[in-house]
Order: sequence, then structure tokens, then C-alpha cells
Amino acid sequence: MTARRNRPVKRALAVLAGGVGLGVAPVSGSLAGAAGGATPAFSHAPAIAALAGTVVYLANPHSYEAGATQTLVLSTLTGLDRKALFSVTDNTIGLVCFSPDGSRIAYFRGTKAAAAIDVMNLSTGRVTSPFKLGTKAGFITGLAWSADGTNLIVGSNEPPQSTTSHAESALWRVPAAGGHATRITPYADAGSPAITPNGALVYVMSKTYSSTTYKKSTMWVANLGGHLGVVGTRQIASSSHFISGLSASPNGQTIAFSITTDAITSHLEAVGVGGGAATALTRLVSGRSDLLPTWSPDGSHLLFLSSRAGRIDANKDNQLLDVYVMKAIGTDITKVIWFSNSTASVDLAAWDSAAAEPAH
Repeated sequence: MTARRNRPVKRALAVLAGGVGLGVAPVSGSLAGAAGGATPAFSHAPAIAALAGTVVYLANPHSYEAGATQTLVLSTLTGLDRKALFSVTDNTIGLVCFSPDGSRIAYFRGTKAAAAIDVMNLSTGRVTSPFKLGTKAGFITGLAWSADGTNLIVGSNEPPQSTTSHAESALWRVPAAGGHATRITPYADAGSPAITPNGALVYVMSKTYSSTTYKKSTMWVANLGGHLGVVGTRQIASSSHFISGLSASPNGQTIAFSITTDAITSHLEAVGVGGGAATALTRLVSGRSDLLPTWSPDGSHLLFLSSRAGRIDANKDNQLLDVYVMKAIGTDITKVIWFSNSTASVDLAAWDSAAAEPAH
């Protein structure tokens, strides 16, 4: 499964095994010259400056262009303290998330031949690859850390370093330091895992969607049951549209997520871990997307990607994304990291719930 370039929703979800040409290079010192010389703007509003925590974002100054250089950046919300972690080429990074203690990030990377999950230590810069796919047909459908930071939960359609792919994906548990991966769900299009602070696993089961068809998605919560995979599974939500981008609140009571209603439109909702009716947090006109929510350290706000500004790339057929923050009830939406031209996009963003300071 590959990401369609005219499908920003799918690109943000990073189902990118068919991506092209990975080239990773450390970026030292300041951001001068990073990301092709383009630097986004930041909000310095007092309400934003008062919010705690560190964010990581992926700046792409030439979105949708072959050979474009992206830079993964660690930053405060106001951008006054930030550091480029590394640069890549050809749209090959996705699904970034912080470890529970904020000391590491995990992220997806893809090449023309394969894909992998990498882990970076933010203090030392050391990178390891605990989960590698072995075929061009392999794809990733989600990524999360266990509550204690020792394991990663990865959605994938094949075992790591395997030559066998499946049509549908499963969830895998793999030691973050490397080691044997254990499949914990059936191959049934499982993806978008999120872990609550008390260790419960929340995930989505959804049939593969095409550019025109979105089949029913269901959201489940379960306990991680040692070598038995998941136990105590129960459904907490369902939709006739595609559910993705799950994020658990710091108190473990609420799941924020994206609902994709067609190939170019999505919005954000939230549901209690105990189930019940979902609450709409945002609504957009057709052709605009809100994506990939993550929670502030105190659970009062959500950070997310959005094309609501209406920026379209120079080819006039692709949405460009910026980063927004809103209160967790869906009010006071503020643009916090953005570009102003017709080529640049912030393709990923995540909030560190541990409220760690940027590494230097």
C-alpha cells in the first residue's frame, strides 16, 4: 500500500512503504539552512506561550516535489527554542511519537524497497531500528509506545524482516531496544494503536479503503495480555467512515481521533474509553482536513495538523498542512506553526506529554 500524493490524509497516516529514496543526515546546531532554508512561522500569543511541553514537527518546504528535503524538528510551541534532529529526502518520514518519559521518539521511515520503525534517543542522537519490514508490499498502519516505554506497538501487514506479506494488517509488540516481535491481534486491518497511561491498548479495525470507498471502522479497547496478545477486548466506537490517528488523554479517560469522510475531507472527534457517543471537536467544509491529534501534558488542549487555511500547492491539487492547537473541548482553535507560501507543508507534529524541555 502506498500513499497517494494527492491524498494528504493518507500521507499524514504514513502508509508509505512505496515511498522513494531515503537519505538521513544529522543536522547540527541551529536551524539556519535546515529544511531547504525555509523556516515556518510560530504563534507567540500569551495563551500559547503558557502551554507546557515540547513538540516535534516535520517541515517540508517543497511538499510533493520529488527529491524534496524534509527536516524533523524538536521545538517549543512558540519556536523560541528549537533544534533540527535530522533531514530526509523524498517524503519518507511519518508517524512520529514521543516515549512516555519524553527521552526518545519513534517514527516511521520508508524506502523504495522496504520500511522500518526507528527510535532516536533525544539526548545522544543515537538511532536504532527495532522493527524492519522486508518486502516492497509491507506497510505500517500505526505506532505507539507501551505505558512503561519498554515496547512499541506497531501496525503492519507483515512480520519484521519477513519475505511474506498479508493483505491486511495486524498489531505487533516489539521491544523498543530491539528483539523478537510478537503479533498480538489477527490480520484484520488493525491499526492506529494508542496506549493509555494505565497500559490499556486502544486500536481500530477497519477494512482497507480506496480513493472512493470508506468501509465501516470499529474502535476497540483491550488489555495487553503477556504472550496471549490482547485480552478483555471490547468495542467502544464505530463509524461508517475511516477512523485513524488515535491519541489517549493523559488521564486515560478520552480518545481523540480523526474521521475521514472522503478522500480529501476529515475532522476530529473524541470518545470516552468506556464507550458511548463520540463528540465532534471540529467540522470542516469538503476538501479540508484535520488530522492526527495529540494531547497537551495536562490534557487541557489538543495539537493537530490541518489544511483549514486553504493553502494549495503550486500544482493546485494538493492540500498543504499547518499545526493548530485547540482546547480539548474543541474551542479556541489557534494556528501555531505554519508556512505562508504555496509549496511548504508541516507534514507531521506530536506533543510530548511528559513536558520535557528540548534537547540541546
